[in-house]
Amino acid sequence: MAKERRALAGKVVAITGGARGIGKATAAALVRRGCRVAIGDLDVSLAEETAAGLGGGTVALPLDVTDRGSFSAFLDEAERQLGPIDVIVNNAGIMPVTPFVEESEASIRRQVEINLLGPTRIVNMLNELGVSPHLVSVSTCYVGRSVASTITSGPAESNGGVVRPTRSRCSARAIWIHDAEPLES
Repeated sequence: MAKERRALAGKVVAITGGARGIGKATAAALVRRGCRVAIGDLDVSLAEETAAGLGGGTVALPLDVTDRGSFSAFLDEAERQLGPIDVIVNNAGIMPVTPFVEESEASIRRQVEINLLGPTRIVNMLNELGVSPHLVSVSTCYVGRSVASTITSGPAESNGGVVRPTRSRCSARAIWIHDAEPLES
């Protein structure tokens, strides 16, 4: 049985890592459907440029998903400017394209901190706060593909770990989980 589609117009959506890439494309699609969007990003200047280009009252806010205080401030400011948050798109991530054998330990640690621990930290904070917006966790993992395993192993492994912790940590609370992963070709 198919689920009934819900109207998005007027919904408030907070997107982590919304200044470029998947986050920017998601924000653009949501603004076109009438959502009020807050994009959070480390690169505040680019986030402001993106927000201005998207229009629709989109706001740009500073966000570092490796810092609990930064995420809390992002949510508070998004809600202050746009109203209660209906949806959080847990999207922030990095993907340095480097052959695995050339990737530094510092780069791999940064990927894990942003791509795996950042989203997990966000889920834990939502549980601790007792808030229950819809949560969309974006995981662009290509684990198992030959190119990914040799060229971009760090991002694939760190991003691939988002799905299970997100589902398990939220199953006991009223947080809706939607995983967005690339389709196999």
